[in-house]
Parts: sequence; structure tokens; C-alpha cells
Amino acid sequence: KLQLRIRKRGELPEGSEFRQAKYDTAFREPHMSDDETVLDADGNFPGRYVSRAPAWRSAKLTELYNTVDTVKDPNPSKKYIPRVKAPETVDVPPKIAKDIKNRARRWMIDPEWLAKPENKDYDVETRIVDSGVAWGDAEDPEDKVERHKRFREEKGIDRENKRARKAPVSKPKKNKPGKGKSKGNPKKKQPVGDSESGLNTLASASVAGPSNATRAKDAAADGFESSDGLDYI
Repeated sequence: KLQLRIRKRGELPEGSEFRQAKYDTAFREPHMSDDETVLDADGNFPGRYVSRAPAWRSAKLTELYNTVDTVKDPNPSKKYIPRVKAPETVDVPPKIAKDIKNRARRWMIDPEWLAKPENKDYDVETRIVDSGVAWGDAEDPEDKVERHKRFREEKGIDRENKRARKAPVSKPKKNKPGKGKSKGNPKKKQPVGDSESGLNTLASASVAGPSNATRAKDAAADGFESSDGLDYI
């Protein structure tokens, strides 16, 4: 259905209002009416679908589609199944779309339908966005969404920077006296009898030679008198 309307729109006479670029947003798949299969009395498919327009369509959007639908298809497809328009509408809201290009523009919405209390909840940006500069708005909805996106990103970066500035700086812990590793080499106790002075004493004794008793015995054997005036027998 969408491709058929795009082909027919291209056949509108030069200077037609509906050839203007500001109507391009109406030619998106989510804005097309859903087709219904209605069987005949015998339960067979009659070879055509029934289309019911949504109740939210504005008078301008309805006029646009009706004008385009009257144009002869310049390149008819053999596989195309005709649609029959039902006189009644179906009361469904504009479809939710992740891509902003697929959301309904405000010029497409019937203001009386939107003003009803039961329909006010549908006036959200996931369904309906502003019409754009071509319709007298200050900016296009795509630019508005991009601007809000940049603002949120910058706000998020600023928030992270503030958190980083407020975060406490950890200082290295100092070891308390008596805890942790000691500085320098501890003094080892010398075992008894193994001191430096003891070693010197032993060394002096060995250098001094034999004791007095040994010398006295040697003198008696040789018939000499001891150096202390006593005779050793």
C-alpha cells in the first residue's frame, strides 16, 4: 500500500500542494491503515482487503491520501491485491515508533480526537512529535531530539566529573613503631665463651708459652734454681 501511494504521488500534476516536501512525513509504513481479510458468504477470500482508516487522522492527512488514491498507478503490480475503504474508522492510537521518522507528526493528528480525555495519554513523543519547520515550528523534531540527546550526554559527563572530584584520595598507611618490618639488622647476642675478649685471652695464653710449673720441672731436671728463689725437687 505504501509503495503504491508513493508511485501515485509522483504522478500528481506539477504545482500540486501534496507534492511539497512537507508532506513527505506522511508516507511512512506505520501511518498506513491495517488491512482486514473479510470472507464472502461462502467463506472464500473475495480477492480484496478491507481498509479502515484510524480515527486519529486529521482532515489534511485524509485529504492527502484520498487525493493520491485517485491517481492511476503508473506501474501496476500483478501481485497487488486491491483494497476497499470501509466508511467507518477504527479507534486506535498512533503507533509507537523507536525511529523518529516513523512517528506521527502533529499536523496529522485530529485535534478533537486528541483532546478527548481517554486519548490524552497518547500525546507522548514516542507516538506524536512536532510537525517541523515547514509547518511553522521553530525546529524540526529530529534536531530537537538530537539536541536533547547531546544535553543528556554532557550532563552525564559533568556528573561523572563531579563524582571523581568528590572521591576521597587514599593515602598510604604508615607502619606504627614496633609493628611491621624493623629497620636495620638486629644485634645478635654473642654466646658465652665466644666473645672477642675471650678469644684474645686464649690467644695471649698460647703466645706466652708454658706455665711456671712446667718451667720449674724443667729447671729441676737440669739442676737449676727457679727464678722465684725456691728449689724444686
